Amino acid sequence: MPSGTFCRIVASTCLIIARGTMKNNILQDYCIPFLEQNCFRPVLCPEQYSPVGRCWEIELALGEGGYWVYAEQYLFDIKIHGFYFHEDFCLEMDIPECISLQR
Repeated sequence: MPSGTFCRIVASTCLIIARGTMKNNILQDYCIPFLEQNCFRPVLCPEQYSPVGRCWEIELALGEGGYWVYAEQYLFDIKIHGFYFHEDFCLEMDIPECISLQR
């Protein structure tokens, strides 16, 4: 997909629109530093997430659940935010350009 173009993908439950301008290595440049700085640790993927991605779990003192990400270099990344905090918590982050889908 050429840079700056859009691709339409129809899934069984939603429409996904992907943009062709993807950072080189979203895992190394964004995800891993962000998660490590905010009390997440790498873990094996639980059964409900595909093992093709990578998983992190939040420290139990702060909350419960995890974060899953699957990225294809220069193409796309898919993230699942499946965690919550026990108390109010502020996450500081610089989010790369993206399209967010929620259901």
